[in-house]
Amino acid sequence: FQAHIDDLFGPTNIDVVEGRVLLSGMVRTQELADRGNGIAWQASGVRKVYNEYQIGAGSMVDPLRDRWITTQLHGRLLGDENVYDVNYTITTVAGTIYLMGIARGQAELDLVTAHASDIAYVRRLVSHVVMIDDPIRLPSADE
Repeated sequence: FQAHIDDLFGPTNIDVVEGRVLLSGMVRTQELADRGNGIAWQASGVRKVYNEYQIGAGSMVDPLRDRWITTQLHGRLLGDENVYDVNYTITTVAGTIYLMGIARGQAELDLVTAHASDIAYVRRLVSHVVMIDDPIRLPSADE
């Protein structure tokens, strides 16, 4: 459904981990953010949607700086032997880092958070990381 959302809203980010969907990016209005949310729920297998769209218009510098921030964090996680970096998805929008994934424990998540908070130009960190034993990861009886 990424192409359908991009057609309506312009470039946005969609990250999916175990049926949890993270929507991020810049959209012009709250109505567009709500429409994107509705489209995400229509996809098969979606169990939860995190609508993190930012309303407004970013600056011309934001996409380059955001890519730089994401690259910095990827490198730090890859270089930390105490972090299983493949369990994390990182998206940055207007200086806000959005994390999705599965932490092996609180100590690992604390390391990831520390790495993220120590990067220049980061304005905010939003974590949608769950612990490996979190019940949200298990299918419900309805599924």
